[in-house]
Order: sequence, then structure tokens, then C-alpha cells
Amino acid sequence: DLQAEVKRIDNVLEALAEYKPDYARLLRLRYVDGKSAEEAASALRISKTTFYGIAKKAMSEYANLAR
Repeated sequence: DLQAEVKRIDNVLEALAEYKPDYARLLRLRYVDGKSAEEAASALRISKTTFYGIAKKAMSEYANLAR
């Protein structure tokens, strides 16, 4: 069910925000809010190159929590 999946994603992002708030914010901007990489990087005040480096780590942390 879609609502259950949305709730699960939100719960994982909230847990991630407890110890890596920048990772959670990046993922929320990019995948929940639908911002482009450029828009998300700008909102976070980081370069696009830094964005991609952090995004890789953030996705890994998210995957670990989502198990």
C-alpha cells in the first residue's frame, strides 16, 4: 500500500536525521521534494560535485536503516 510505503520512507529519513541531518535533508530535497541535483546542491549551499559525493554516502546510510 502506497501510504504505508510513504510512512516507512518518512520514518527512515527521520531516523537518519537523528545522526546525519545533512544526509536526511539531501535525500528529502532530492527524492521527496523532487529537486534536481543542482537545485538540491544550491539549497544545501554545496557544489554539485560535493552533492554527488554526499548523496552516495547518504543513500548507503538510508539503505542500511531501511533494512
